[in-house]
Amino acid sequence: MVSERTRAKSGIVAKVESDDELADTMGQAHQFQLDLARENNSHQREMLKISKGWLGQFFGNDGLASTFAAMSALFLALVFAGVCAYLASKGGDNVELWKQMIDKCLTLATAALGFIFGRGIGGNK
Repeated sequence: MVSERTRAKSGIVAKVESDDELADTMGQAHQFQLDLARENNSHQREMLKISKGWLGQFFGNDGLASTFAAMSALFLALVFAGVCAYLASKGGDNVELWKQMIDKCLTLATAALGFIFGRGIGGNK
């Protein structure tokens, strides 16, 4: 009389260690997963590039874009104030106009500087 356990053990076929067909299939499946992940990453990168737009490409991600825009405004305002100061130093009839322009440029520069340094105070980081 043979026990059920002995009968079940005799039904088990020994596993072959080198199954080439299985190895090929697993390799193809792994390559397919890599290709799928690469395609998904490429798609996400392309969608992010499109959603950022031209200025987003220049200024960076959402968290830093406003800071970089303010820094650009600060730099341009200071450069333009310098140009206005040079033109005002030349003299002529438009000295008052150049002084007003310098005042407006410095107002923009201080507003941009206040935005840059004031971002961390309100919790809007």
